Amino acid sequence: MVLLVKSEGPILLLIVALNLLGHITHKVAAAAQEEEKPAMMAIRMNKVWPFSNPTETYRYYDFPFCQPDVIMPEWMAFGQVLRGDRLVNSIYDIQYKKDIPKTVVCKKTYNEDDLEIFKSAIEDSYMFEMFVDGLPVVRPFGAISADDNGQDTSDKPRYFLLNYLEFSIGYNNADVVSVNVTADLSLDHLIEITGGSNGKQQDIPFYYSVKWVESSITKSEALEKQLKGALLSGAGQPIDIHVLAIINSFVLIMLILSLLLLVLIRVVRSDLSRYLSIPDEELASVEEETGWKLVYADVFRPPVHRLFLSAAVGAGTQLLLASILVVLVGCVGLYYKRGAVMTAGIICYLITAASGGYVSARLYNSLGGEKWAWNIFVTAIFFMGPAFGIWMILNTVAIALTYDTSILDTDDSNTPMKEDIPRGGSSRYNLRKRVSKTPNATDESTSPE
Repeated sequence: MVLLVKSEGPILLLIVALNLLGHITHKVAAAAQEEEKPAMMAIRMNKVWPFSNPTETYRYYDFPFCQPDVIMPEWMAFGQVLRGDRLVNSIYDIQYKKDIPKTVVCKKTYNEDDLEIFKSAIEDSYMFEMFVDGLPVVRPFGAISADDNGQDTSDKPRYFLLNYLEFSIGYNNADVVSVNVTADLSLDHLIEITGGSNGKQQDIPFYYSVKWVESSITKSEALEKQLKGALLSGAGQPIDIHVLAIINSFVLIMLILSLLLLVLIRVVRSDLSRYLSIPDEELASVEEETGWKLVYADVFRPPVHRLFLSAAVGAGTQLLLASILVVLVGCVGLYYKRGAVMTAGIICYLITAASGGYVSARLYNSLGGEKWAWNIFVTAIFFMGPAFGIWMILNTVAIALTYDTSILDTDDSNTPMKEDIPRGGSSRYNLRKRVSKTPNATDESTSPE
């Protein structure tokens, strides 16, 4: 036991130090949040996407929802930007521990073009995401109902827009630990917009209500509950299905490796038995063999492309160490901010760059390499070069299609958009074309007293 402590003493001290640091940081942040809890809750709108394609995201105010007087982007961490988050302020005013009855927050007159945008979004099962004090909430735009006789007729659909959000917020002392936004697909939370296709305008009021409920769960338990919910698939399948898929892949890989090993053993055994049956004095007259039996002689020869081999080993070492650091930091509980995992991954990758360069240079020198400058350059771009190239292609496509996932997107306009292609496709929102608002469209926002 003493020898074990002596050999692993620095590692144990590092783990204990990281654990204490994470515990102290979380306690200090919780205490500061409890002392400086603002009276007004932060309600932020994020992004919009079709249910069938979560990577096709747009800004929330790209659609003709009610908007605040001034749209203010929210400060986000680098990891949130990489996730495609675009947080902005909202029209909802929620005060801490103050219940609000059903209240009109906005009244807006929509023209035919705006209603067509909503109908297309509802037909494609578009979802929107909002954050209540940092807790994510995802809800649909609306629903498509059957006709009056209860028959599902695709030629005469009825479109219903979600215009009532019922907030149920759970709190524990000064922490908001749960948020549930009730958006039942019933007439209490929906309004029909089917009649807007005849050229007439339609007045749509938007409501919201707030109810605070005391809860016994802690902030850490709420975070763990979110993580468990995030691991569920889009169809609501349990985590066991993913575990079974991983086990199935592992068994398949082991089966393939076993078959390859069996074939190799049979080939080697047949060749060895043939050589052992030949007397020693006749071995010199045997025809020289080629193939796997000559590989042993190449072990002591340096590889032809030693530069790329060293760069690959160095880049792999850097990725391995960065992954280990990310897991260690996550084990001590420092990932309480949204997007913190991606931010920590980038920081750990930059920190471990020296280790990757050292391993690559040492291996390259042991193989007799002399182009050390090229070794440093190739090691630096061996992983980042292809990754940056793939990112440039994807980001260029996202900018061309005006998706919200593009990082270098400078388009800050907030007008509703629509594509001129007919309905029926899943990508009918081409954000390169904009539909300007008509002068008759009005937007009256009100706040609760």
